[in-house]
Amino acid sequence: MNGRQALYDELCGVLTNYEGNGSDEGAVASDLYSMLVKIQIHWEDVITSNEEAARGATADYGDDPIITELEKARAKMLDAVNGRIDGLITRIENGEPIDHDSSVAETVYPLSISPALFKGTKPTAVFFGGKKAPVKTWLNVYALILRRCAEDQDKRDALKYLCNKISGRKRLILSDKPDGMNRPVEVTDGVFAEGFFDTEWLIRILTTELLDTVRYDYSGISVSVTAAKKRQY
Repeated sequence: MNGRQALYDELCGVLTNYEGNGSDEGAVASDLYSMLVKIQIHWEDVITSNEEAARGATADYGDDPIITELEKARAKMLDAVNGRIDGLITRIENGEPIDHDSSVAETVYPLSISPALFKGTKPTAVFFGGKKAPVKTWLNVYALILRRCAEDQDKRDALKYLCNKISGRKRLILSDKPDGMNRPVEVTDGVFAEGFFDTEWLIRILTTELLDTVRYDYSGISVSVTAAKKRQY
């Protein structure tokens, strides 16, 4: 196996571990920094060995899969950093205490961040602007936000219109009755939402399939989370 292929495989392994296990961004940043050092050393070796080969390698690296994976890594880390900063801003705006121990144990993220960043976490509260609503599971979060959406007459009518029209791979996401659903969540009278999904898909469906579709503004909604030893939905 050549050096570049080994670097590519190792980089993919770092990203796969992050996506699969919900590792905290600090650990991922450390792993990615180590990868950047290895890639830099490899590139310097290429330049040192032969200037002409380096020019050829420069062109070749333009379409190199390592660069593609690094761009993916950049996007993931920026998402994580933005989420952490947005969370701290939200805590300040809500008058929440911020100290070293609490900021490590509990973090507030806007609902609009990538749903993948919620994997491996346990929700503790949902913030609607300055109002805090305690929750214990992601299903609680899902139900609470959908019910808040349905408090608006226009959004409630839009949700009712979508009943029996939006479906996942095997079952309806919204229905006018709970029949056939694995974990029905009653949103409002005559509207039931399927809640049998893992954390990432539950939040993805909540935001992109439902809230975005009915044009519900959730930019002011945030969720406080802690690291969970065992996922809860």
